Amino acid sequence: MDCTKKFDVSSPITDSLTIYTKYVPKEYSVTFQMEGGLELDTQTVKYMEAATAPESFIIAGYVFGGWDKDFDCITEDLVVTGKYFKEEEYARISFNNTMLDMYQGNELTIGYTISPADLSDEAIEWSSSNPDIVSVDDKGKITALSAGEATITAMVTKTREKAVCVVTVNEDVTNYIVVKPDSSINHDSLGYLRRIGFNTSVASASKEFRNPSLLFYNISGTELGSDDVVGTGTVIKLMNGETLLDSETVIITGDMTGDGLLNNRDVAMVNRYLVGKVEPQECQILALDLNGDGYINNKDAAMAARYLVGKDAII
Repeated sequence: MDCTKKFDVSSPITDSLTIYTKYVPKEYSVTFQMEGGLELDTQTVKYMEAATAPESFIIAGYVFGGWDKDFDCITEDLVVTGKYFKEEEYARISFNNTMLDMYQGNELTIGYTISPADLSDEAIEWSSSNPDIVSVDDKGKITALSAGEATITAMVTKTREKAVCVVTVNEDVTNYIVVKPDSSINHDSLGYLRRIGFNTSVASASKEFRNPSLLFYNISGTELGSDDVVGTGTVIKLMNGETLLDSETVIITGDMTGDGLLNNRDVAMVNRYLVGKVEPQECQILALDLNGDGYINNKDAAMAARYLVGKDAII
């Protein structure tokens, strides 16, 4: 429908007629100016579209520090003012190193320089492109959390000048439990190990890790042998003699009892939990959520029962 012909309201109606409304975006005025009020440009911009920044003036002894407002989505008339700083008052930041290699679990405070030197107390905002790999606090202390790469950015709040450092975190199988890159095992949002299948032996599960020797303990704290089955609540430990270096806890969806299977015992335990007759551990409660909706209810019990007769699948 082109809607190119405007309806003449004075025309007599002699037959059935369909009239369509036609809308056009509202337009707004965006004015770019200098701090003293000197106008640089005025643009007419349609609703929710972006204005285009004009070329900034070059002023001897001053640095252009950007615009005081965002103008990428215009919803009202707007005046945007260019910010200028005296050269000696414009803080720039640089890192002492633009690339760092760290081992998982290590910490360091990243070195930086602000110039001119007398602006060294300027406020800085810190961020990490991937906080799951490298976190950073408001003092610039970075912590290597897991293998991978992340970019640390430090931005001077006043001038918006930035420095970036690429941090590569290497696996430390000596001090941390490390899952192989091609493994189907992963961590959920609470840090539990997921996606170990039903009836998986310790020997099979061990092959999913980079660490050569790990110890497995069932939900009751009994050490498991290589032929024993891994279940919900199994704790995997990395030891150095008597010292615990790292540990991971397993959840197998549907296996509430911790025997690595989904059977009538689990269905019964779900029902007892729903009527308040059993107080399971957190990992057991999470294993109960068979349909992944974040709630434990009769739907989960029914899903377990359907699985046992081959009418449903547990992922």
